[in-house]
Amino acid sequence: AHCIVAPSAASINMSSESRFSGDEDFWLMKMGYVKTQADAALKAGNYKDAYTKYSDCLNILPEGHKESVALYTNRSLAYAKANKFAEALQDAERACELNSGWAKAWWRKATALRSLQQYSQALDAFSQSYELVEDKAKSRNEYQRAVSEIAGRMTREQLADFIIAALHDYESRGIIAKPTKQNVSPQEKRESMFLQIKTWQSNTKKTQTDYQNCVANWTLTPMTATMAYVQRACMYKFALCFKQVVADARAALRLISDDAANNEIMIKTVLKAPGTPKPWEQKEYPLEPWAWFLQGEGFKASDKSEGGDVVKAASCFQIAKQLDPENEDYSTECEELCKKLTHAQSSAVLSVVNEQQLAVEHGLTIDTDKVAENIFFVKGTLRYDCDKLGRFGAEARRLMKDMFATSTDISFKDVLIERVSLCSERKLKIDYQFQVENKQRGEACVAILKNIGDDPSLVNALGPLIAHECFVEEVDLTDTKVTFQERMIAEESSTALVEVSRPSLAMNLPYQSYSLTRANGDPVERIDKHAFCMARVHYDRSEIDQDVWFSPSHGRCRWRQSASEITVLVLGIQPGTAGSALDVDISATHVCVRDKNRDRVYLSGDLDDRVVPDMCAWDVDEDGVVTLFLHKTNLALYASPHEHSNSEWKRLFRDDGYEIKFDDTSKDYSDLPAPVMRDHRVSSAEDQQRRHLEWNETKSRDRDSEQDDLRRRNRQTRLAVLRGKPFKGWVQLDRESIPSA
Repeated sequence: AHCIVAPSAASINMSSESRFSGDEDFWLMKMGYVKTQADAALKAGNYKDAYTKYSDCLNILPEGHKESVALYTNRSLAYAKANKFAEALQDAERACELNSGWAKAWWRKATALRSLQQYSQALDAFSQSYELVEDKAKSRNEYQRAVSEIAGRMTREQLADFIIAALHDYESRGIIAKPTKQNVSPQEKRESMFLQIKTWQSNTKKTQTDYQNCVANWTLTPMTATMAYVQRACMYKFALCFKQVVADARAALRLISDDAANNEIMIKTVLKAPGTPKPWEQKEYPLEPWAWFLQGEGFKASDKSEGGDVVKAASCFQIAKQLDPENEDYSTECEELCKKLTHAQSSAVLSVVNEQQLAVEHGLTIDTDKVAENIFFVKGTLRYDCDKLGRFGAEARRLMKDMFATSTDISFKDVLIERVSLCSERKLKIDYQFQVENKQRGEACVAILKNIGDDPSLVNALGPLIAHECFVEEVDLTDTKVTFQERMIAEESSTALVEVSRPSLAMNLPYQSYSLTRANGDPVERIDKHAFCMARVHYDRSEIDQDVWFSPSHGRCRWRQSASEITVLVLGIQPGTAGSALDVDISATHVCVRDKNRDRVYLSGDLDDRVVPDMCAWDVDEDGVVTLFLHKTNLALYASPHEHSNSEWKRLFRDDGYEIKFDDTSKDYSDLPAPVMRDHRVSSAEDQQRRHLEWNETKSRDRDSEQDDLRRRNRQTRLAVLRGKPFKGWVQLDRESIPSA
């Protein structure tokens, strides 16, 4: 038997040339012996010993050896267990470089990125790992849990960035076409996608929201081109690119018409029954009606600025309503728009309505058992010697419909007065129609109707009848439907190059000059503001959930403030820079941070207000981040001690092109100046005592009032008995005392 001896430190540290000059199998045996010890240490939870021994293994092997892939992967796991996530990421990336086709290496990279809160990159790594897994069905649940956890941590801005990155990737690979009508800046796209997610999830207060679920699913199963077009149309809707909304919705509908399998479903969670055990309900949004609805919104919204078409908008809403009749959003939007249409526009919408159900909604009853493809209408026009539209009121309308219904044996509700107008000769013109079973029935009705119209009641209301024309019209619904829908989603026949332009209206960007982040630069979840939104005020530091930093767009610093201090993180300094190499100058109105050796200025500017230089300080960490602690003078606060908001700075430097909004973050007043804090505590104690006294007085008045009511009721009952009446309760006596009408 042979004993395998662990290599000494000297043998491990020798150069790769001498290290591999002997038998390769022998050195692999030594590496295997140390790796066994590393695996045992990792399993036992001794992570420091584990990654140290994995490092010994890597030192034994030459750089790039095939066995080093597993070692880098295992050491990445050991580093991650020891909370050394940066080192874990480096090893995982090295393993991916050596063997890009190994799923476990990408998994290690994804978990390291997740721990470093780089969520979008982590999802990309998980997606790459899942693509390399052989048995996807077996591994699906494990990957789904991992990506769902990451998506659940992402803010709405991060979700928007993920979706926009996916859309750009689809455009670059030719999966979807690039915008051909309108486009906006990346910042506007990000804000628009954020608004889409915010609007979609406005009624969702659950931990795992709908778009987070979608992002998790799209990580493992990428969104289809149809879904990509719909999502991009939603984004451009909030960017006010209405022409591009129509173009993207049409592109999605073309894909669905080519392949019905492209008609996916997106889930929207809504609050249906608050206060019940199951208050939430999941509504399905199939892509086909959703795309028709988006196309209608594009036509409707662009009517204000870009020559939109409300008739097309109403027609698209009708189709969406027909395809998904249970969706209240489609029905509501359709009804609201139809109420605003003129008579001519309503007629145009009616002429392009291409489904039997839609005709019913306009007052036309269609018997689907009797009619396969064609339906028949009796249409007519009456002209009266009348120059005022107001004379054809509700009573005249009822008389006319009753005359048609009685004469032709048609139901009263099936007769539609389509249009009432004054013709060029200033004569009253009335167009009507109703549906009949077949052509023969229609011709019989026409023969009857030609002899009526001069009813004495109508003549008295509208004047003499001048002319009456009527005929039978045959409508092929199938051809109408196909023709209209194909025309709406057809590509433009022109092949001329069209310049992509900006929309005529510009959207409002709330955070153009600065953003709200954490200290490390990660975005924070934006507060949903409303008309009555107020910032929370804290006088105890422990009550603040998280510190929110203001990150100006120039990227040179981040800063936050409390009542007495401003903390500034100066960025862009080389990691490892010593404090002795920096020149930090803090005066009452100016701050300057520069490198002594290279004469490079990292941050400089005139402060928005004054500080106390003797009470200011600064520090630099090993990552090269300089932290400035600026003590405010708070002259305005001392002038009005009761107005604590006077301690707030609206900007860091005077030349900053922005002012922070008061309701962006919670207010930290925990370090108010001692005199101001003392006055605040005294005032708070007095207010609390006053409220307590008022509450006791209110309670005492209520108790006295109840006792007075009880005495009054007892007296009322006793008086009734003394007067010889039978005993009755005070409620009955009180009711009897009410005088009758």
